[in-house]
Formats: sequence, C-alpha cells, structure tokens
Amino acid sequence: MIKNFVGIDISEEKLDICLYPDKTYKQYSNSKQGISGLKQYLKKHQIEQIIMEATGGLESLCANTLQDAGYNVAVVNPALICYFRKSLGYKAKTDLIDSEVIALYGEKMHPQNNKKASKEERKLRELSARRRQLVSMRDGERNRLRRVREEYAKEDIQATIVYLNERISKIEEMIIELIKNQKDKKEIFEILNSIPGFGKIISLTLIGLLPELGNLNQKQIASLAGVFPANVESGKGKTHKKMCFSGRPQIRSALYLGALVGIRYNSFLHQKYNDLLAKGKTKKVALGACMRKLIIIANSMVKEKRLWHE
Repeated sequence: MIKNFVGIDISEEKLDICLYPDKTYKQYSNSKQGISGLKQYLKKHQIEQIIMEATGGLESLCANTLQDAGYNVAVVNPALICYFRKSLGYKAKTDLIDSEVIALYGEKMHPQNNKKASKEERKLRELSARRRQLVSMRDGERNRLRRVREEYAKEDIQATIVYLNERISKIEEMIIELIKNQKDKKEIFEILNSIPGFGKIISLTLIGLLPELGNLNQKQIASLAGVFPANVESGKGKTHKKMCFSGRPQIRSALYLGALVGIRYNSFLHQKYNDLLAKGKTKKVALGACMRKLIIIANSMVKEKRLWHE
C-alpha cells in the first residue's frame, strides 16, 4: 500500500482532510465524534505522517487524539504553509486546496513530528497559557487605570485587578503543585530557580512553554527562544547587522526580564554586560547577548542536571 501524507486544514467547526498522493478528500467536524470518524477512516490507509497548522489551540484536540492513536503528527507554523502555497503558484484559496497544500508540504519537506506529551504536560501547558492570558488582562486593566478620571471607574478597575491577582496566584499554585508531583519537572524547576536573575515566575514560564530545554544544542535552544541573531544582508541593503526574530515571544519576554535582573544581581552576567559596553556595544545589543547567554546556560544546566554556581 502507498504511504500517504495527511493534510488537515482546521477551523473551529470542521476538519478538511486530504490524503496525498491518493488525492482523496474528506470532511469531519472538529469534535470528539468527528475525530473518532477520522480515526476510523485513517485505519483503512497506510499513513506516513499527519500534518496540520498551528491554529491557536483549535488543533489541540485533533493532534492529541491522533498522537494517542499512534500516528506521527506534525503541527507546523502557518507562515511556512503560506510561503509554500505561494511557491506552488496557487492563487485560489479554499479549505480543500489548503488541506492538499499541507499534505504536499509534508511529503516534500518532512517536518519534524511533535513529541507526544503526557497528560500532566498537556495540563501544565494549558495552565501556563491561562496564566499568560490573565497576566495580559491585568496589564490591560493597569493601563486603563492610569487614564480614567471618574472615581467609580477607578474603583471598578481596581477591584478587577485584585480579582485577577487572586486568579493568577491560584493558577501559579496549581502549576507549582503539578510540577512538584513530577520528579523530572521538579528537578528542572529547582535548577532554573537557582540561577540569579531567574525567579519562580520565569522558571515556571520556561518549564511550561519550553519543554525542549535540556534536549537541544546551544544554537537550537537560542533560536527556539528567539534570541539567536541571524544575518540580514542582501544586495545594496547590506548592513552587516544581525537581528533576532521568530522563536517564541513569551520566552523572549521572560528572558528579557531575567537579563534585566541578572545584570544587577548575577555577577557573571554583570561582568559580561559591562565587558560588551566597554567594547562599544550598545546597551540593547549587550542585553540581547545576556539573554542569549542565560538560555544557553539554563539549557546546559538542565542537560547536566546541576545547580547554579559562579
């Protein structure tokens, strides 16, 4: 039997399926019942890999269910699929065309399969995402508080901030409790928390949003965290400057805060920061280098299972 690549275009209500190279199309609802029907359909074929786009969580149920069923599942960046579709010269855009493009992308590019997460890891990921949402809501309310003039509006915003603080604290307690019940996660938390500049919140953020920590090399982990500089040179636009882009923005934000604290209270980072300034580097560049150094050090410490030492 021909091994097929399965492209799944996901929306809130439905799943559009394409098997390539068979080029057969199916459609199911994005629900437990619909995904159960999809599993029964896939059993009739030889499946090499299932590919779908990251769609802000809409893909989670389908991806997790198919992984639990034993299939190789790759959840890829939608931008990569978009660039690939343009390279093929497709001008029309429909759900069925998108599913075919996703399947063809899998057949040509062989994206890396997602690591199967345990029930606890999935829960940790969901709690981390929820905490991030609550923090964003609290920051929005704090910004509004500075602009309102009516006393009643101020009191209402302050009450909302108090409530959000309580919910954030509750979520953090749940995350810590979940980590304490997992020996490997507890060990990683203790390692990260020992780094001067990292506190409880940054350690929890890295554990929840960067599960690859300790399993990649220096360049890979820095790139994934969005702090690996890449050359931006082309034609007359050559500037000989490097820029950091892509990666996971939440991790980059956490490292930024960690570096700000670290250059004051971490003797190693303090020395590195001042050395870079002495060489003529701008404060922004020096801080970016400290962010990169922090994640590389954290990655090495987790890999070697050791606590911080000067």
